[in-house]
Amino acid sequence: MTNQEITQLNEFKLKAILIEYQALKNELLQKFNHELQTYSITITAIAIMLGFVVEGKNYDILLVIPVISSAFAFNFIWERNIIYIIAGYLKKIEDEILPEIIGFRNTYPNCPKYWVGWEHHFSEHSPKHSYKIAVEALFVAIPIFPALIYSMIVVKQYFVPTSIQINSFIPMPVHVCMILIYLFLACYLYWKLLKT
Repeated sequence: MTNQEITQLNEFKLKAILIEYQALKNELLQKFNHELQTYSITITAIAIMLGFVVEGKNYDILLVIPVISSAFAFNFIWERNIIYIIAGYLKKIEDEILPEIIGFRNTYPNCPKYWVGWEHHFSEHSPKHSYKIAVEALFVAIPIFPALIYSMIVVKQYFVPTSIQINSFIPMPVHVCMILIYLFLACYLYWKLLKT
């Protein structure tokens, strides 16, 4: 292969890599937008359901909220994992693929090492997981804990009568099952969200 052919091949590789890099950055921004939509929809759904609970004094609706919010939580976890995969590949493009084609930039005085460094810059300057508390509250605490507490009260009043009676249209054994299911779900979601 002649030097001219090698140069043309490297130019073609560079164009292809830069197009892929830009497409992946756009995909990453789209995934961030999906996350914001998931937050908004989850908050809206929880608020509507809690409105029905307060307005109609039908506390059985509390048992539906975790089911709905769990679907959004799993969507959030999926989107977050895709973001990490894309970000990892963008770093690989910055660290390995581009320097293999055109070398490192730091051969010039006062220049950073990489030709493109968006992913490095983002990972160095992004908020350090401060959003996790809000995400855990939105997907675990707010939707699941009221349902757990409600079911525990119903089960408790079945065995120990209290002065305040909460009427539930759902049989007590179902409440026991819901307590077990929602405890497992809360632990599982919390564990999955910690890993994202």
